[in-house]
Amino acid sequence: MLFRSVISFSLIFYLLHKINNEIGFKKLAGIFTGIDIYWLIFAVVLVTASNLLGAFQWRFLLRSREIEISYGRTLSYYYTGLFFNNFLLSLFGGDISRIYDISKHSGKSSTAISSVFLDRLIGLTAMAILAVIFGIIASTLFNNGYFLMLTGGS
Repeated sequence: MLFRSVISFSLIFYLLHKINNEIGFKKLAGIFTGIDIYWLIFAVVLVTASNLLGAFQWRFLLRSREIEISYGRTLSYYYTGLFFNNFLLSLFGGDISRIYDISKHSGKSSTAISSVFLDRLIGLTAMAILAVIFGIIASTLFNNGYFLMLTGGS
């Protein structure tokens, strides 16, 4: 826990230092004043709902493999994984964090690995299906050859 806290605060400090050196906080504040608050709230609600449902899905996968864990703890592990996915150099840092947490909680390393892998696979499949659906919708809305050519359609 201490190691994670040190890593987290170090990354946040580095990020704030980088922002201050690159653009400055006054310019950053100026950028934020131009944001439409309603779209920001809508985006925050959507991302939060996505994360809550993602943690629920992962808990369902864990319970199907006989790992009993509360939703609150699953959500905590899920958000920790999201943090590391966003701030580490690799997209797999959060997955490693979730695997570690579940392995420590349950003592079942292979089940932890398979649950995170399956969670990722479900997410990838859902994104691919949505891409196909919205590609079809967009191709009918923008009925021109350039759209199909750009998306690899024929």
